[in-house]
Amino acid sequence: MILVKTTTGPSKIQGTGLFADEFIPKGTDIWRFSPDVDTAQDEPADLHFAYISKQTGKYIIPGDDSEFINHSDNPNIGTRYEKGVPEDINFALRDIAKGEELTLDYRSFAQEGVDF
Repeated sequence: MILVKTTTGPSKIQGTGLFADEFIPKGTDIWRFSPDVDTAQDEPADLHFAYISKQTGKYIIPGDDSEFINHSDNPNIGTRYEKGVPEDINFALRDIAKGEELTLDYRSFAQEGVDF
């Protein structure tokens, strides 16, 4: 579930991107798995907008616009894991300006073997 104000729009990286709709300070949590919004399942899913969790091995399907966060080798969002939290948490690696595209290094949270 997205925890900050965002908007979607054309991406210079690929297709549609997710953009900050407010200033996001470094360290701010941006996305966290929420069973009320997101889905975790054992069976394969369309991996276009899903990923296989490193933590649980389940297919994670975002239920909001977080599916539009594009991959970058130099991302502005990082991934961390917390004890007792079933899935990853994404947070701002640095200050993110309003209007800036949100990016992740997909290798930080998805199982190996998926080509980005």
